[in-house]
Amino acid sequence: GQIHQRAGNGARAAWGIYPCADGFVGVVSGPPRRWANIATLMDMPILADERYQRTGAQSELRDEIDALMLPWLIEHTKEEIYQKAQALGLPFGYVSTPEDYFKNEQLQYRGYFHEVDHPVAGTLRYPSMGAHFTDGLWESKRAPLLGEHTLEVLESLGHDAQSRANLSAAGALGARPHGGVTNGAAR
Repeated sequence: GQIHQRAGNGARAAWGIYPCADGFVGVVSGPPRRWANIATLMDMPILADERYQRTGAQSELRDEIDALMLPWLIEHTKEEIYQKAQALGLPFGYVSTPEDYFKNEQLQYRGYFHEVDHPVAGTLRYPSMGAHFTDGLWESKRAPLLGEHTLEVLESLGHDAQSRANLSAAGALGARPHGGVTNGAAR
């Protein structure tokens, strides 16, 4: 068989995910009328040349255009590129890391993160539901400890005390991961 890989959008230049100084940016040059903004963004008048703006040029000259753009992208951070592109009306974005999400002012303002207490891991920040509803209640709970609900689940499946004891004696139950660390949750 053949292993398929992501094809991306190799049909045109300035359209896709590109590396930058601190990660990756989503570059979308948009319609031809916005092509001059790419040249302005990167301070590369050569990109405003008619040769690159004619219909089909971004496809035909993709490698050449990418070779012009990449050095500029590599010298700038994703936030710099994003802010400058937004100011020029270019629909750019960037690939966010978990750290980026936690620093995101919009997500903070919207109360997207909340704290969850966990008996082993401590208090951690978690993302909440993406949408907020006026009448809807949404609750986020901690992850269960290993084996914390095993007895309740077995009981709900009809296992009596003897069956549970047999499973435990066979080593099928417990609160020990393969590393042998216990959390004391199993009864």
